[in-house]
Amino acid sequence: MDVIEFIDRFKDVVPYQLFLRVGGIEKNNRIKDKKYQSNTNFEGKAISFSRNGSNGENEIHYVPFDQCSLPVDIQVDCDGIALFEKDESGKLGFSNPSPMTKKDGTSYKIRLFNEKKEQLGSIFLDLNASGDILCKQSFYNNMDFTHCISQMTQYCLRDGAIYRTEQTTYTEKDYILGQEIQVEVYQTDGVTTGVSVTKKELKNPEELLFQSVTDLTKDFTSTDNCYFLSRVEGQDYQQSVFDVFSLPHENYVIQEDFTNFKKQRDFLNSLVQNEFAGLKLYTSDWEIAHYQNPKNDIFYGFVGEYTGNIIYKDAFGTKLVIRTSDSLFNYYTEIDLTGTDPFIGSSSCYDGARDSKYYERIENASRVPRFKTKKVNGSEVLVPQNGEKCSEQECLDFLEFQNVFLGSLSNFNKISVGKLLQK
Repeated sequence: MDVIEFIDRFKDVVPYQLFLRVGGIEKNNRIKDKKYQSNTNFEGKAISFSRNGSNGENEIHYVPFDQCSLPVDIQVDCDGIALFEKDESGKLGFSNPSPMTKKDGTSYKIRLFNEKKEQLGSIFLDLNASGDILCKQSFYNNMDFTHCISQMTQYCLRDGAIYRTEQTTYTEKDYILGQEIQVEVYQTDGVTTGVSVTKKELKNPEELLFQSVTDLTKDFTSTDNCYFLSRVEGQDYQQSVFDVFSLPHENYVIQEDFTNFKKQRDFLNSLVQNEFAGLKLYTSDWEIAHYQNPKNDIFYGFVGEYTGNIIYKDAFGTKLVIRTSDSLFNYYTEIDLTGTDPFIGSSSCYDGARDSKYYERIENASRVPRFKTKKVNGSEVLVPQNGEKCSEQECLDFLEFQNVFLGSLSNFNKISVGKLLQK
């Protein structure tokens, strides 16, 4: 399916804009200084005040935002909404009555309703001590409740810069076909790191009442997931090893399986190198020997280094594609996982151990890449495996592979919920 065209169908959701102001009206008394930057004050904001010094002259002093209590002003601009509530009682006001910042941070919940008192949108905000947004969850519905956009945005400070991860989910419910399509787009600082598409049967409202609140991830093995495609990639190894918030859960599980050995080996090597500098080595000789043998690595034998993975499931089976790269080419190696469950036991939401058949399938799979490609003007171009001309069948196979798996992730960088929902 064309994901870009699918997302374009969500222009009928009810738009709204959030305005957050912290610190009151004294704009001229605020400064930003890197020396005040911290996890509780992302931009190093401070408020100035003057007082008489020991010599009787006025002296300017600064208090960082996270060291004082400041007013918080939250406003929502929305058309076509009859009721605007900030708590569950129906009265105007905050769910956690706190119009001021606190040293431990503050949380706010805003709900938006139509004239029938049906909730068309909601906002959940977590702020740090200086009023910076740590996490924002936004929900948008259309009037018929067939389209819903949910977005979680998280912020943190890394090496003096604000780091932003976004997970945006587009859900379309077709009550005539009895089908639900869900697309998730993961972005880090505006760059798309992963995309997943799920098609499944539309559950009745009565069935949803019995869903566990701990069911945080997709049930990948469920029979009602009639189609699933999830993909993540980077330009090189360093850019491909994303954290758990930057890619779909399924891709993260595969990523950890194929990169954990390298991470553990590098960590143990760093311990060994520092042992003589007085660092006590908290590991066994067996563990060191295990990670020094590359044949113990699930990734052993693949061409190049890991740069991404693709998971595909339909009525005919499940496929895993491992993407690897060297300085010139990308390689795609396909593994048939039909009849296995790579995700059982992979998180706290699953019980039991991992599926041994999954590991056996990878161990016995061929490491010969199915396709070798090169980036030309931003597109993947097929390259002969052994320097010979590609056969007509190989070209046709690659074209089909492209249509299913290789749509450019950079196209999703142009998608912005803010632009889609501009009033």
